[in-house]
Amino acid sequence: MQTVDRIFDVLYNDFRQRCLKKGTFFYRKESEMIETITPEVYQHVLNQQELTVHYQPIVSISKRSMIGYESLLRAYYHDNLIPPDLLFLYASETDSVHTLDSICQKMALLKYREGYHNQLLFINIETSLIEYYLNHATLIINTIDTLQIPRGKIVIEINEKRAGS
Repeated sequence: MQTVDRIFDVLYNDFRQRCLKKGTFFYRKESEMIETITPEVYQHVLNQQELTVHYQPIVSISKRSMIGYESLLRAYYHDNLIPPDLLFLYASETDSVHTLDSICQKMALLKYREGYHNQLLFINIETSLIEYYLNHATLIINTIDTLQIPRGKIVIEINEKRAGS
C-alpha cells in the first residue's frame, strides 16, 4: 500500500507542477456558493464571462502513470461558485442543457489544444443528451477536427451523477 501511496504522491506532484507551468490552478478560491440561479446569473454563465476549465488527473495503476485528464468546468458569478449540479438542473428546467453542454465541451477542447495534447482528455456528456449526440455525432467530431485534435485522444464520459435528475 505504501508503494501505491508514493506513486500517487509522485503523480500528483508532477500534475501540480505541469499546472503551475501552464498557469492553470486546480480551483479558484471561492468566497461563497450560489444557492439559487436566476435568469441573470444563468445568462452570465452562458455568455462565458466566468467559466473556468480545470483538469483532474486520470491515473492508470497498471501503467503507473497519468494517462489523461478529466475536464471539469466551474462556473462563477461575481467570484461565487455555482455548483455544477445546480447549473445543469437550471439548464434542464429551461430546456438549454444542449447549449450549456456544448459550451463546456468547446471550452474543454480549446484548453486541451493549448498544451495537454500528449494525454487523453475525458469529456463529460450529459445523460439526457445521449440520444441527441447519437443522432448528431458529427457535431463533436467536427469540433475535434476543426481544432486539429487527434480523435484518438478524446474519451467521452457519460455523466452518471445527474443521470437520475
